[in-house]
Amino acid sequence: MSRWRAVLRLAARDARRGLGRSSLVALMVLVPVLLATVGSVVARSAQLDPQDVVRQGLGTGAVQARVFGGFDGKAAEQDLTAQSIGGSGEEPLPTSEVERRVREVVGPGNRLVPQSYGPRRVLVVGERIVRTEVGELDVTALGAGAPVTVVSGRAPVADGEVLVKASARGSTVVPMGARFTFLDESRVFTVVGSFRASDPFGLAPPVLGRPGALIDPRTFETDPYYGGFERGWFVVGPDPVTWAQVQQVNSFGGFVLSRAAVAEDPPIDPEVIRGFGPDAEEVVTVGVVIALVLLQIMLMVGPAIAVGARRNERLLAVVGASGGAPRHLAGVVLAGAGVVGLLGSLAGAVLGAGAGAVVVRLYAAWTGEAVPRVDVNGLDLAGLVLVGTITAVVAAGLPALRVSRLDVVAAITGRRAQSAPRLRVPVLGLGLFAAGTTKTTR
Repeated sequence: MSRWRAVLRLAARDARRGLGRSSLVALMVLVPVLLATVGSVVARSAQLDPQDVVRQGLGTGAVQARVFGGFDGKAAEQDLTAQSIGGSGEEPLPTSEVERRVREVVGPGNRLVPQSYGPRRVLVVGERIVRTEVGELDVTALGAGAPVTVVSGRAPVADGEVLVKASARGSTVVPMGARFTFLDESRVFTVVGSFRASDPFGLAPPVLGRPGALIDPRTFETDPYYGGFERGWFVVGPDPVTWAQVQQVNSFGGFVLSRAAVAEDPPIDPEVIRGFGPDAEEVVTVGVVIALVLLQIMLMVGPAIAVGARRNERLLAVVGASGGAPRHLAGVVLAGAGVVGLLGSLAGAVLGAGAGAVVVRLYAAWTGEAVPRVDVNGLDLAGLVLVGTITAVVAAGLPALRVSRLDVVAAITGRRAQSAPRLRVPVLGLGLFAAGTTKTTR
């Protein structure tokens, strides 16, 4: 054990003496660990738990649920957050029939606030052309704490007035007070306010008007989900929408995000969500990328470690002459790589966690979307540090193998060994070498 402690001390001293080389190796390990940590923080922060989905999709006010989907009359399946969904994709039911069935399910104590998401249209703003999606929603009908709120100006009170989506930077697709028309019609609309939406389903288009103002109602009646965009309803009122009621809506092809159902947390057949999560292709792709990154680390770090081991051959030879076995010589190289790899990985993980937090906040500021938290997962970071350290040690494998076969006498006397098999010299101690009692075999 004392010999291995000496090996670690020598490795640490070597790392300090070759500070430039050690810094280079640490940097080679640090960069991929940093990038992987940023990816981990961003991915974890984007994952919402059911309560996050409820807060963002329904807000904190009187909105009890949101109903949406294909409504083809066939039974559909969903998980609690209405993200694991499946349906037949057949011809949809008329909107009036769907609304009648939904009203029967949610009960007379609640009211339905329709939300329409129409196809992309071309807006003419002065001499500027803007292509964007449009939608319809009576924002004031959702009440306080709604997932869609007016942040500046006021809500529309006439069909010729609209809201535009604002980002955290305050910018909008069309400036406040601007007037525009659609390219294919002559009606003039005025921007009277801006709104912010926290809906994780992304069903709040950049331009919102009153119901019936921007989209022809006949389009939804004859083809309710024209162009792949849907019409849904917010359920507002005092009565909760239970999991049993959610399943009733599922029976005719709809999906429901319900505050009460999430709180109820009923057991769900695992078969319902079998098709969700990363597929085989994604797993293989991620695995290949990770393998290539690790291979790149080893290809870059290995030569740098080999150069350092070559320069330290005399020191290593002295260790061998002092009683160190070949495994101890290899251990110095491996331990040195491990120390530098650990420091580089730790620095990469710490910097990556900070950079990931910045990326998440910048994304939220740029898009105006709410982010519930910055999620830095300790297990992810520990795993990345471990992988980075092990990769550095593996990269030092070949240099360590070469050192374990070091010709001690040749290294101490400053002569190069012949290409023939090297002579293993018995360890006689430093005094014998200093006295010149041992000679190199030619």
